Amino acid sequence: MPSILIVDDEPIICQFLSLKYKKEGFDTLTAKNGKEALSICKQSQPDVILTDMRMPVSTGYQLLEELKNFEDYKPVIVCMSAYADLSLEETFDLGGTALFNKPFAIDDIVGATKKFLEEKGIQSASQYAHTEYIHEQQISLLSEISPGIIHNINNHIAYISGSTYLLKKYLEDEIVNQPQNTALQNALKYSEKIVSHSEMITKIIKSIKMLAYPNTKRINKEKSNLLNILENTKYLLEDNLKINDIKIQINCDKEITINCLPELLIQVFINLIKNSCESIAEQNLPERWIVIDCWTENKVVQISVTDSGKRLPIEMQEQLMKPFYTTKNREKGIGLGLSISKKLLEIQYGSILYDSFSENARFIVILPLTE
Repeated sequence: MPSILIVDDEPIICQFLSLKYKKEGFDTLTAKNGKEALSICKQSQPDVILTDMRMPVSTGYQLLEELKNFEDYKPVIVCMSAYADLSLEETFDLGGTALFNKPFAIDDIVGATKKFLEEKGIQSASQYAHTEYIHEQQISLLSEISPGIIHNINNHIAYISGSTYLLKKYLEDEIVNQPQNTALQNALKYSEKIVSHSEMITKIIKSIKMLAYPNTKRINKEKSNLLNILENTKYLLEDNLKINDIKIQINCDKEITINCLPELLIQVFINLIKNSCESIAEQNLPERWIVIDCWTENKVVQISVTDSGKRLPIEMQEQLMKPFYTTKNREKGIGLGLSISKKLLEIQYGSILYDSFSENARFIVILPLTE
């Protein structure tokens, strides 16, 4: 839940505001002057600072000036003033987010605080509970309709696979008669890719159906070569990379092996690389690259997927693995890719995290090595 620091030299105001914010699902801290508040900020970094401007020892003005020196800490700052000597424009110049003149309506200041936090992607406990309930309902609905969806997908994939196989055989026969025909050769290349993707979808669906059983430990994992998995992923996304003019580099020891469900692991890397492609394209970056690095340490292998995009803000990083959260336009995704990837890795005793220290956008996948 979010935290708020209330700074005022009048104890009754601190107590009253603290009680109100606690009821709204906030962790509350209090300070009686800017000096105390600064010390708390250095230790706890509350999400919101609600500060009076005129106080003994150290004022709100001094507090805000000191906070400007914090590079990685940018809280929502709401200023309170009993005097007409502070304008909204001056509040913004000081780094404040909003200004309320005393006396103010308590519901107005609480409502404004929530609004500013929502814009930063931070929710109170009550809002979080409501969001989680909505997510549960959405997941429940997906669970109910999934069997029918899988059945329909299988039917369509069977048709696509059968038709493409016949087309592939026809093209192979024609190329024998016309070996110099580049149009036929290109058509054969694309038909082979359709076959590969169809086979991959069939395997993924089969794996997902296996996961429907409660005891996932019974699923037989395969000893797989990690480099082959990454190269297969690259092959499946070759056109996507080419269209977006993105160079991809894979640095992986060919001897690294893992016990996994290879089709599901490929799907994880497809999700990560597609996210990178879409992000790079949306940002219209002059440098367009993705680098995959692999290294072993303490019986695990770590696989980092780094792209030329900038690191996401902290508040967005905290939301990334939640179902239906997305940084993209809704037309391009509904925010399930990373949450599904997380689940697929957990089934294989793996995990995924976002590297908050990297200058570029970077995910790290961790998996146990083959013993």
